[in-house]
Amino acid sequence: MKIKILLRISSILIVALMIAGCSKSTPQAISDVNVALDPTILAFASPMAENLLTALSNDDIQAFRVNYDEAMMKATTEDAFQSLRTQLESQLGAYQSITPNQIQTGGGYINVFFTVNFEKGPLTMQLVLTETEPHQISGLWFK
Repeated sequence: MKIKILLRISSILIVALMIAGCSKSTPQAISDVNVALDPTILAFASPMAENLLTALSNDDIQAFRVNYDEAMMKATTEDAFQSLRTQLESQLGAYQSITPNQIQTGGGYINVFFTVNFEKGPLTMQLVLTETEPHQISGLWFK
């Protein structure tokens, strides 16, 4: 049973990596600079994260892509969106809540890690944002 869940989560990661991997410039995924849960960063990052999850729940690709940078916009096809949506819902159930856990900065990017609670259990979501305004989504991973 655990192996089955791990295989399914791996599938989700593959789709997420396909979305993130198509960007022109690869974000510096993680730096050594940990930032406390800075309310200034969370003021823009948390609504973006919540929007992504709500858009997935509502099957709304336009809302899902609203804060994407150009490369992520091109990489997120309808098929990739539907695949991610189907896998998350079938394996984890409905989205319930989100909590920020950690922020890391470096290389021109802000990495915000969230615990996302679904009906069947939690998942970590990593949101990579551009450091400069307007902050845009440059990467998205589910782990």
